[in-house]
Amino acid sequence: MEAVKYFLPHNLNDEVISLINDNSIITITDALGRVEFATDKYCDILKCRSFRVIGETHKLLRSRLHTGAIYKALWRTIKMGQQWNGILSETLHDGSVVYLDTTIIPIENDIDKNTKYLALYNDVTKLHKQKDELLEIKTETESFLESLPYNVFIITKHGKILNVNKSFCSISRAELLGTYLYDHVELPTFDFFKKNIDFAFSTKNINQFETYKFDRKSKKRFYKVTVAPIFNELGGMFSATITIQEIVKNIMIECSEEE
Repeated sequence: MEAVKYFLPHNLNDEVISLINDNSIITITDALGRVEFATDKYCDILKCRSFRVIGETHKLLRSRLHTGAIYKALWRTIKMGQQWNGILSETLHDGSVVYLDTTIIPIENDIDKNTKYLALYNDVTKLHKQKDELLEIKTETESFLESLPYNVFIITKHGKILNVNKSFCSISRAELLGTYLYDHVELPTFDFFKKNIDFAFSTKNINQFETYKFDRKSKKRFYKVTVAPIFNELGGMFSATITIQEIVKNIMIECSEEE
């Protein structure tokens, strides 16, 4: 505990220092990054004993999961006497990984003018893993939606495209975002198309209808459109999901034989 007593105000008693040791994640290193002090909570998170880290180079500051550029920036910052903050990670001996929101503060000893570094940590491992899981789910969802053989839009009441699963009418997904769905509807069907979407918003019910457009070869193509409301927590309809799926119609042409 001597290292902590050395840097903390003299009026802190042993009970307060003990509380810091038991409940805070703190290390103190020398100018070369060798650990001089580590709280019990730090050792618990890294699943190690204090005697194994004292005197050793701070492994967390040279994690294999980070690029050299991060550590160069870290050491450049604290060597200049400035505070550094960022997320550092460490792979433990059992293969698990911990993520710590880290703040490193340079402290100069008034007696011998040597600089030491006080590192304060906040364990964000659970949050980091949840973020990774959400990202994985999002990626899987986007891959699934992109594989669908039809277009799926999320639009506002006024038709602004908030999201879309794939390109539409030879327009890329990135170019569609932020535009209005009605901008991509041909004039002959515009009023009918908008009227049916407005109907879903006004009634707050699913609405299905059929429409058509002409392709580049002037061939008439038919589409089935489904408008499904999306409600907020108060039951208000703030947006809708639009699916546009091409359908094949068999048009029977009757021919009379010449007698």
